[in-house]
This record gives sequence, structure tokens and C-alpha cells, in this order.
Amino acid sequence: MKEGARYVRGNTIVLGLLFLTLLTVILSVPFQFLLPIFTEDILDVGARGLGVLFSVSGVGALVGSLVLASMGNR
Repeated sequence: MKEGARYVRGNTIVLGLLFLTLLTVILSVPFQFLLPIFTEDILDVGARGLGVLFSVSGVGALVGSLVLASMGNR
């Protein structure tokens, strides 16, 4: 564990990636908890609409990952 922590502290790219991952997780948790309430109370679309919204979110994540992977070393 100590050696891994030293490596992360010494490598700024890995540290930046871990920070961005942490930021993504922190920002996505409220989205996942509040989306069912939002679809039920505000949009009034029920379970089907919730499934569509989660699916669109997943498709967006997949497309974003593929775009980043195709960019290479930019």
C-alpha cells in the first residue's frame, strides 16, 4: 500500500486520473439517487421513463469513452 501511494504521488498523470475519477463519482452519486424522484414527481414518466433516462446516460458514457479512446496521444 505504501509503495502504491508513493507511486501515485510521484506520477502526476496517475494522480490526475485518480482525482478526475473521484470527482466523477462524487458528482454522479446524487444524480443516481435523485433521478428516480425527478422522473416520478417532476416529469411524471414512471419506470419506463426512468429506464430511458438511465439508458441514455449509459449510451453517452459509452460514446464519450469511445471518442476519448480514438483520440490517441493528444
